Parts: sequence; structure tokens; C-alpha cells
Amino acid sequence: MFDKLKDLMKLKSQMAQIKKELDDTIIERTSAADLITISISGSQVVKDVKITGDLKSVSTVQLESILKDVINDAIKSSQKEATRKMGQFSGMGQAEA
Repeated sequence: MFDKLKDLMKLKSQMAQIKKELDDTIIERTSAADLITISISGSQVVKDVKITGDLKSVSTVQLESILKDVINDAIKSSQKEATRKMGQFSGMGQAEA
């Protein structure tokens, strides 16, 4: 019984370590038009949004589409990083990208 408790405590500690690593991992993605850069943590918290280009020539519809695409790309990259870290934890190795 104590061995199972030790295993659970070890598991909890490892999970906390992975969460910290994901919180500390920053993934940056820039839109195809180099207009917007999104920074997101490995735990999928948006950390920063930067306008890196001139928006004067971009319509509202275009800007909305660009934002949606770069945010989705950042989230997808964050999910892949979380999957990779969890794969290492579980002993499965690298997950398919």
C-alpha cells in the first residue's frame, strides 16, 4: 500500500514538473503576412500579441482572418508541445506531429 502511495506522490511531482515546464515554454508564431505575432505558453495561455506590420492597407475582414489563423497556428503548436512533453512523461516517446 505504501508503495502505491509513493508511486502516486512521484506521479504528482512529475505532473507538476511538466506543468511548470509548459507554463515556462513560450511559442511564438507570426502571421503569413508578417503583420501579427502571437506568443503563447505551452499551457495555452496567450502571453503577448504584437502588431509587427502596417495595418493601414488591411481591411477589417482580412485582419480578422489573419488573427484567427495566427492564433490557431499558435494553439496547434502549443498542443503539439504539450503532447510531446506528456509523451516523454508517459514513456511513449515522441508523439506524431
